[in-house]
Amino acid sequence: MKFLIVEDNLPNLMYVQFLLKKLGYEFISAFSGEEALDMLKTQNVDCMLVDINLGEGISGLEFLKEIREKKWLMNIPVIAVTAYAMNGEIDKFITEGFDDCLFKPYTINDFKEVLQRNIPINV
Repeated sequence: MKFLIVEDNLPNLMYVQFLLKKLGYEFISAFSGEEALDMLKTQNVDCMLVDINLGEGISGLEFLKEIREKKWLMNIPVIAVTAYAMNGEIDKFITEGFDDCLFKPYTINDFKEVLQRNIPINV
């Protein structure tokens, strides 16, 4: 199983990489939505973890809209990773097309729980 991590904050990116390594998964990482879209032209992934606020360039929501228009990417689970944990945000992200949400800060147990809901895992 291979993940795409789209995260513009280096400490947050390193934390997700650490968790995926600990769980035994492969991953590729992008610092922007544009970089991630380029990577998807040549790399196959099984799940995507996408930060909502990506700084400059396209947002996580705009990235999601781009990939949902591509038939070969339509069925890959995309999980929003965000610090925006206000009431109703989960519904908003699901309505926008994300498969699930992971709210910062999160623990390895929170991480595993979200993965178990969205992909077949052995943890």
